[in-house]
Amino acid sequence: MRRLTTLVIIVLFQSLLSIAQEDKAPVFSVSVGGGFYSYFSSDTHYSGEDHSKKQSVFNINGDIALWLDRYIFSFYFSSGLGDVATDNKVNYSEYNITVGMEFISKDWFALEGHFGMGYFQTKQEYYYLDGEIDQQNTLGFPFRIKANAYLSKHFAIGINPNVNINFDADYSIVAINLITQYRF
Repeated sequence: MRRLTTLVIIVLFQSLLSIAQEDKAPVFSVSVGGGFYSYFSSDTHYSGEDHSKKQSVFNINGDIALWLDRYIFSFYFSSGLGDVATDNKVNYSEYNITVGMEFISKDWFALEGHFGMGYFQTKQEYYYLDGEIDQQNTLGFPFRIKANAYLSKHFAIGINPNVNINFDADYSIVAINLITQYRF
């Protein structure tokens, strides 16, 4: 499954790159950030517990992007750090190839939208079952928005809401992150 997903991502990325026509020199950027995520399903990693205790959990993310014409091609990763306050810890990792566009581009502000596909993995550790680990790997479909305020020609800070819908519906996530971006 992992090899098939990797092959599909490479073929998709190469075909999208060949579609874009270069009118000017490509622009690269690197973004990193942190924020909070939660699962769509209220039962995920809180089954049997009081749902009023459910909290968002910390995650980190980043991307490397290439601008060609009006398209933005990026490799995006994100990782949830799990909830250590419960006996049932769940975390996730995702690695995606996305394509996007800048919808609003001003001197000081930019709004981007991205979608794509990638590899999504969840790992659930049951401490009350002697540390038993259940791992799920699936194909994920990320949708994200980046709203950046540029503090200089190359440096921006922003907000990055994300959704990753995958074939294991219990583990689809929503996240919101604060990011920094540097454009070369």
